[in-house]
Amino acid sequence: MLQRCLIFTLLLIAVGCKRAPVTYERAVNKNFHTRKVGASARDLLTAQHYQSLKIEIQYMTGYAPDEQAVANLTTFLDELVHKPKGIQVVTKEIRPIEDTVLTLDNVIAIENANREVYTDTSELAVYVLYTNGTFEKGTLIGYAYRNTSAVLFGKTIRDNSDKWGRLTRTELETRILQHEFCHMLGLTNVGTPMTAEHMDHDHGKHCKNKHCLMYYKTELINYPAMILKKERPTLDEECLEDLRANGGKKNGYYCVSLKDIVEQQL
Repeated sequence: MLQRCLIFTLLLIAVGCKRAPVTYERAVNKNFHTRKVGASARDLLTAQHYQSLKIEIQYMTGYAPDEQAVANLTTFLDELVHKPKGIQVVTKEIRPIEDTVLTLDNVIAIENANREVYTDTSELAVYVLYTNGTFEKGTLIGYAYRNTSAVLFGKTIRDNSDKWGRLTRTELETRILQHEFCHMLGLTNVGTPMTAEHMDHDHGKHCKNKHCLMYYKTELINYPAMILKKERPTLDEECLEDLRANGGKKNGYYCVSLKDIVEQQL
């Protein structure tokens, strides 16, 4: 009898100690994405917490992103940010809206209702929305409005490209994508501190250099320099140095500082 009780007790212990199946689902924190522009600049620039970047582009019917502009964006980012496990872009079509004049609250509501990709334990996520309408402040073509969120106004892009005297759609869309993404990277002085004074204080979050990608008129309709000057604007040395100092890749995009060249030769 004692032997039977001992065996029964051991069986109970064995059953009680059996481990539950281990799951490896990634933790998703939606609240991560509701912070101000630039709040995730260092996370975007470095691989300290996130080894990869996933960009979710959602577009309303008829306003799919220009494929070459998206390719230009990934090349641009690959030269700036440390993401050793890569940069991935996923796209999805969503329903158009009836009221095509949008407020920022409208844009946020659309994101909240449709966004599917969020930052998890190892991968950082960014959301880009292409709308079938325009912004209530009618001169804006694009707008970065949260730490990992930006919107491009598809109708405004279509109305201001691929016409005589205007940029091609690919070129205009490339500039706007890169400009808005750089706001999320903390430029200018919004999450990525300046290493030297170069901010346009009359137009916050922008660089005062008229030839820099981060000049405020880059994201506006009918900017003459955008229409007449066909070469694509790049980040100037001061903006690049800010990104490097905040953890970005050392050589930056398109231009390398003299100091970097000397160091590479030593």
